[in-house]
Amino acid sequence: ILGDAHESGKEFDHFVLSPNTHPECVRATVCRIGHKIVSDGAVECAGKTYVVIKTERGEERLDEKQLQFGKFFRTDAAFKARAEEELNLLRLMLSENPSAVSLAERAAKLESALEEVKL
Repeated sequence: ILGDAHESGKEFDHFVLSPNTHPECVRATVCRIGHKIVSDGAVECAGKTYVVIKTERGEERLDEKQLQFGKFFRTDAAFKARAEEELNLLRLMLSENPSAVSLAERAAKLESALEEVKL
């Protein structure tokens, strides 16, 4: 939606976005269309977690982990807690099904990201 709006000439100074899926694609598109992320985190509501991203005009490049986990994941205590919880769940699932490649890949990405958290 963002890319299509940009391609058709619709421009906005700010976005507040809450992608249902694939926030990494939303972050990449935001950067591609000339916006920078000023807030990027998760909100818990009714037992569910929602990613919320606020942008403004400006150039920005995010590294692969920032695209995947959020611009500020390295200094976000809430990310650390969520990532550790997900990693524990993945490890439990992998103990029952060690050949689940996608789960192992996600666990490896989370472990790598957690190594960079500076808290």
